[in-house]
Amino acid sequence: NITICEGAAATFSVTATTGVGSLSYQWQLSTNGGTTYNNITGATASSFAQASVPVGQNGYRFRVIVTAGCGSVTSNTGGILTVNAFPVITFSPVTVVCLSDAAFSLSASPSGGAFSGAGVSGSTFTPSVAGVGPKVITYTVSNAGCQSVSTRTILVNECAERHLTLSQY
Repeated sequence: NITICEGAAATFSVTATTGVGSLSYQWQLSTNGGTTYNNITGATASSFAQASVPVGQNGYRFRVIVTAGCGSVTSNTGGILTVNAFPVITFSPVTVVCLSDAAFSLSASPSGGAFSGAGVSGSTFTPSVAGVGPKVITYTVSNAGCQSVSTRTILVNECAERHLTLSQY
């Protein structure tokens, strides 16, 4: 069995020996949980490799038929390919705030990830801690080891119009 993130490569291999003749191989694929298998065109080596496997192949099963001078042997139950998707992040923080604004909560989905960046503590952004200027906020989340990262920029302005002069006290 192989577990990968979508877009990664996967290789199934078999080791076989014979004392009679030479070995030949035919890899097969099942898309229905092992009920039926079909030959994979051109997959006739002791290993079968795929580059950039799509998430749509999650749950596919692979097996090999090895043939020698005395007959054929089919690998037991097909090796199962598990393809985990990268999380799709929705992350929409406020984009412009004032340095004097109160701290506020950041939110993103899927849940369970972590925020980071200047002015961030847990899932709270505090403009006065971040300071004036553009602040890059990052949200990182994983799905079975497949990690996605999304960034947004929050612009923290001085907002001088909010300052009180001594004559205004």
